[in-house]
Amino acid sequence: MELVGVDLNATLIAQATRLAGVERLRCRFVTGDAFEPGVAVEDGARTIVISTGLLHHLPAAQLPEFFAAQRRLGVHAFAHWDFDAGPWATLGAWVFHRARTREAVSRHDGVLSARRAHPAAALLRAARLGADGYRIACVDGPRWLPRLTHVVRPITGTRA
Repeated sequence: MELVGVDLNATLIAQATRLAGVERLRCRFVTGDAFEPGVAVEDGARTIVISTGLLHHLPAAQLPEFFAAQRRLGVHAFAHWDFDAGPWATLGAWVFHRARTREAVSRHDGVLSARRAHPAAALLRAARLGADGYRIACVDGPRWLPRLTHVVRPITGTRA
């Protein structure tokens, strides 16, 4: 098994590589587009693509292409965790960004970013359009008393 982290930001990749070395982790990091052939995916049938907190940064119109890129690479499965578009996303983003960021602009953008979260229905529609041939699943949780697994929930796809 090989773990590969990919980001477009070379500074983040350098820092991740440094920290992995300090902690003696068995993984590697590369700069680039994870969905470009040869950057991170060498054998799609043996690849699972995972992301956390990415999808709300993509406009709804770009979501089908995001899922189509994984289909073109032939990945075996994907799981993308992101915020539920429920009422707790804004509060959760505020708490998270107060604790994790120093710059006021990052705190502000983090809250605005969470408000762009896609409801499960939109993610399902986009994934079914882009990744036909995959079994797709995503569930919106209860609105007012959600469990943590409903506040940040995955959309998953496995090759049929």
